[in-house]
Amino acid sequence: MLCLTVLAFATERTARAEPELPGTPAQLPVSAVRIALVREAYTPELEQLLDEWFSSAGVRPQVVREQEISLAELADATARDTLRIWLILLDQGDARFYFANPASERFFVRDVSLPGGLDELGRETIAQILLSSASAFLDHHIETPLSTISRKLAERPTPPHEPQRPPTATSEQRPAPSEPQRSSAAQRAPPGEAPETPSGGDWRGGVSYQAAYPGMGHVEHRASLSLYALTDYQHLCIGLVAAGHYQFPYTAAGEHVDIEIAAQGVRLGALAGTSCQEKSTWFVELATGVDWVRFRPIAGETSVVPSEGHRQARPLLAGTLSHAWLFDDFAVNAGIGADLQLLKTHYDVVDGGVRQRELTPWQVQPRAQLTFTWR
Repeated sequence: MLCLTVLAFATERTARAEPELPGTPAQLPVSAVRIALVREAYTPELEQLLDEWFSSAGVRPQVVREQEISLAELADATARDTLRIWLILLDQGDARFYFANPASERFFVRDVSLPGGLDELGRETIAQILLSSASAFLDHHIETPLSTISRKLAERPTPPHEPQRPPTATSEQRPAPSEPQRSSAAQRAPPGEAPETPSGGDWRGGVSYQAAYPGMGHVEHRASLSLYALTDYQHLCIGLVAAGHYQFPYTAAGEHVDIEIAAQGVRLGALAGTSCQEKSTWFVELATGVDWVRFRPIAGETSVVPSEGHRQARPLLAGTLSHAWLFDDFAVNAGIGADLQLLKTHYDVVDGGVRQRELTPWQVQPRAQLTFTWR
C-alpha cells in the first residue's frame, strides 16, 4: 500500500526531436506491458491516454477491457516478459491498481483518490501514477506481499453506480499520439507531484524481548505485547503503536541490603519508517509511558522494610531505532533505544526507624530489543 510521488510532464514532443519528459524513464525495462481496464474503468479516452504515456517511455502497451480480476490470473507465471497491470474503480470514484510480474514473484497494489472520477484530471492522474509506479516496480523499489494482494481482491469493492463518462473528443479535439496533452488542472499541481492519499491501513500484532540496563549492575529482562496500526503515505511508513510489558523480578545489591525489583509498564507512541512494503526497512519510534515499579529488601532482619513509595508509578519517554525484515505475513525487527525517566528515583529502605538509600538507577537507561510481528 505505498504512495509514490508522480512527476508532471511539461515538455512537448516535436516531430524532429523528442527530448526526455521530466520524471519519465527513458525506457521501461520490459518488453511488453498489458493494461486491463476492469468493467467501468474502461473509456476510449483513457485507453488512448495510456497508449500515449507508455509509448513515450519506449513500450507500446496492450490496453484491453476485462470484466473480472482473480488471484490465479495475477499469479499466472506464463507471461514471463510482460508487465501486467489491472485498473478497477472502487466506490466513491476512487481507483485501485494491481501490478504483477509473476516471473519474479513480485506484486504491488495501490489505491488512488479520484475526486472527479474519470474526468480529464482523473485520467491524467491515472496515466501519471501508472507510468511512474510501473517504473518503480520494475526497478524493485516497491512491492506488496501476495497475501496482501489476496486480501485486497477478497474485499470485492462495489463499483460506482454511475461512472462518469466524459463526452468523446472529436477528431479535431483529440491530440495526436506523439503529442500528449496535459490538462491545465494537472499543470497547476506542485512540480513533481500528483494527488496522493494513504494507500490503506495494516494492523499488526507483536511480541518482543527487551533487555534494559538501569545502571545498578544488573540487566532488566522484559516480555512485551504490542499492537501496530501502519499505513504507507508520501514515501513513508507511518503509524501508531500501543504496548505493554512485564519486567521479570531480579535482585540487585544495595548499600546495606539486597533489593528485589519487578515492574510492569505501558507505552503509547508513533513510528515512521522508510516503507511498509520493502523487504528491508528502518523505523524510528517515539513513545511515552508509565512503569509501575515494586521493590522489597531481601534481609534477614525484620527491622528492614521498604520506605514509603515502594510501589511507584514512573513516567518516561522512550525512543527506538530499529531495522525490520518483512515477509508475507510476518516481520522480524531488531532495535536499540533508551528510556528517559522523567522523575529522578531511588530505592530506599527503613532500618530501625532510619531511612537509608540503597540503589539509584540511571535517568537515561539504554535498551536493546528483538520483536516478531504478524498480521
